[in-house]
Amino acid sequence: MQQMDKQALIRDLAHGAHVWFAETGTVTGEDALAAAFELLSPEEALRCQRFRFKADRHLYLLSHAMLRRTLSTYATVDPAAWVFSRQQHGRPEIGSPDPGLPLRFNLTHTRGLVACVVTRSIDCGVDAERLAMRRHAMGIAERMFAREELQVLRGLSGRAFVEQFYACWTLREAYCKARGVGLANAGRHFHFERNDSTCWQIRFDAEYPAGSDWTLSVERVHGTHLLAVAVNANDTRIRMLEFDDWR
Repeated sequence: MQQMDKQALIRDLAHGAHVWFAETGTVTGEDALAAAFELLSPEEALRCQRFRFKADRHLYLLSHAMLRRTLSTYATVDPAAWVFSRQQHGRPEIGSPDPGLPLRFNLTHTRGLVACVVTRSIDCGVDAERLAMRRHAMGIAERMFAREELQVLRGLSGRAFVEQFYACWTLREAYCKARGVGLANAGRHFHFERNDSTCWQIRFDAEYPAGSDWTLSVERVHGTHLLAVAVNANDTRIRMLEFDDWR
């Protein structure tokens, strides 16, 4: 880990959310990959090996090894000892060795990038996508996005369209993952928009109870990816941290 020592990280997490991310293209050494594989549970190892394509196995391996090492930064638990359970819609949570630990987390991976978000007892979600034009992007948006988001997209083209599309997409994914609901069942009773200070906000339809406040963030990572975070608390400080512990 870098940028802060372990005790400083633990203290800092009490006041916000930490997002750990790493490029995957440089993590190819046999020793690093073997050390990562040793951390996986038997179920994770089996699932990793079942992926047909090497690139998918690589992403799964690095994302899950990173999560385990990251969580062990905040608790005295060996990275290989974490056991995860899943709630109704598949959101992973800590099952053992201590399900009472005040840690919440979420994990994502996409071509070239892995990331996880960690908080103290606050629901959180993270999603990332590589910035590249997607086929039929407007058609996807028309099926998944709210009318307010579609109105903005229809006025954009080129790079601006791509960034706006992926900002709305990753925010929607991160928000749904934080709530523990599936994207397909999330509905379109909310939308995302920037306020005057360019901060992202979630807006709900008038007939829908908004519930708790949310802190949202969209970050460009290395100029190649967008990474979105949703934290179910108001005015949460989100700290971006680059992971490099591939021992």
